[in-house]
Amino acid sequence: MPEENRLVLTGTLRRAPETRRSPAGIPISRFILEHHSLQREDGRERSASFSIAVVAAGETLQAAVSELRAGDRVKVQGFIHRTGRPGPYALAVHAHAIHRLP
Repeated sequence: MPEENRLVLTGTLRRAPETRRSPAGIPISRFILEHHSLQREDGRERSASFSIAVVAAGETLQAAVSELRAGDRVKVQGFIHRTGRPGPYALAVHAHAIHRLP
C-alpha cells in the first residue's frame, strides 16, 4: 500500500506571494503561511502555532495566487516535501488547491 502525504491547512499570508518562472517556463509561486489553532491531544487543548512555506506550481494555481495579498486568510490543500533549503523552511506544502477565506 502506498504511503499517504496529504495536508489541509488554514492560515494567514505573512506577505504577498512571490512568483518566478522555472527554466521550462512553469510559474512557481511561494509564500509563507502562518497557522494558529487549538488542538486536542490526549484529552487536553494545546495551542498549535507555526509558519510554513507554500509552493504553488503550474498555470492552474496562478489565478488563485495572483489574487492573494499579505494578511489574507487561505485554505491550502497539498502535500509536504523538502525544499532543498536549509533553515526554518526546509519543509514546504506543495499546493494542489488554494482558496481565499472570508
